[in-house]
Amino acid sequence: MSNKSDRYVTIVFLAVVGLMVVAGCLDFVGAPRGTVDAIVMPVAVLSVVLLVLHGSRMLGLLRLTGLVATAATTGFIFEFFGVRGGTVFGGQYFYDEAQYENMMLLGVPIPVIVFWAVFIYVGYCITNSFVRWMGKAKPAKAHGNAHWIALLVLLDGMAVMAFDLFMDPIVVHRGGWVWAEQGAYFGIPIGNFIGWFLVTVIATSIFRGFEYFAPKESPSSSDFVHLIPVLGYGIVGVMFTIHAAKEGMPGESLAGFAVMMPFVLTSLVCFMLRGSE
Repeated sequence: MSNKSDRYVTIVFLAVVGLMVVAGCLDFVGAPRGTVDAIVMPVAVLSVVLLVLHGSRMLGLLRLTGLVATAATTGFIFEFFGVRGGTVFGGQYFYDEAQYENMMLLGVPIPVIVFWAVFIYVGYCITNSFVRWMGKAKPAKAHGNAHWIALLVLLDGMAVMAFDLFMDPIVVHRGGWVWAEQGAYFGIPIGNFIGWFLVTVIATSIFRGFEYFAPKESPSSSDFVHLIPVLGYGIVGVMFTIHAAKEGMPGESLAGFAVMMPFVLTSLVCFMLRGSE
């Protein structure tokens, strides 16, 4: 890699992947939950570190801050009304406050707010990978291609929603939160996924609109660094699949894998075709 910063991003990414694999293997063989959770916490912390390092290489620190702040704020607002009214995400749900002890902000777990930013950033990057592999430029006023923003935002929303289609049933199964009433999708209300789609679309519409009027080339030219969010998304999908199958959730496993993997495979195919030109 041409830049030392890109190497640091790669090292942290590999560390995250390594710890995820260890945690997944321990979980698969039936290790005590406390042992698995002891590894999950460093993974969560390193994931945030990776977000900062990777985002700085993709966007620059100031623009990354803008995207993260927009995503986290949008997610928090929806969560704030969601835990009170029960309509924003299609039904009433409750977080396990004991699990998030001393980590709540107006009824919303702070880790949830942080991971809204992480999920939306990853979705944004996956969409951008398609643009990069096809040799296109992101929408910019100078190019007069504002109509492409709608398509990119749609892909952002679909990628993040697909992640939740897999994650939500698993986390509910583990007791992270509870739905007051059973929904149509493995016990989850369909409105929940519409809510996830809307949160992402709102956040990335704001940021992509800003980029349109103030475009900036990515500080990193490394294809691998641009590929990291795609690979991370795919690895999480595989880990979810293994966990869901182990927990006796074959339907959730198949459905989740089916909605997440097309984003990964399509990006990888476009990447390989680009490399062969």
